[in-house]
Amino acid sequence: MAYDKNNLISIEELEAVYARWKEVNRQRTAEQEKLNRMAEVCLREGRAFADDPEFLRQNDVVTHLIVEESRLEELIDDFGGDEEAPEDDGPEGSDE
Repeated sequence: MAYDKNNLISIEELEAVYARWKEVNRQRTAEQEKLNRMAEVCLREGRAFADDPEFLRQNDVVTHLIVEESRLEELIDDFGGDEEAPEDDGPEGSDE
């Protein structure tokens, strides 16, 4: 394994972390879109989010993915050298 002399993580390990971040980011985006659609249905039907167990479960899924994505970004920041951790600009085509 090739190690960066300034860090304690191999280039291969860093690449694996980045690949995992990309996958988690893709999953989080898809699950967030699903949660947003569920929220729209709740609002349209006048239901409280807290009264919808499926909405709450989906919210937990999104929260878990956000936490994992954040931890991976920290690893990339800590061991990625001079490069910035990737930033999410929201779903493609979004102005958010």
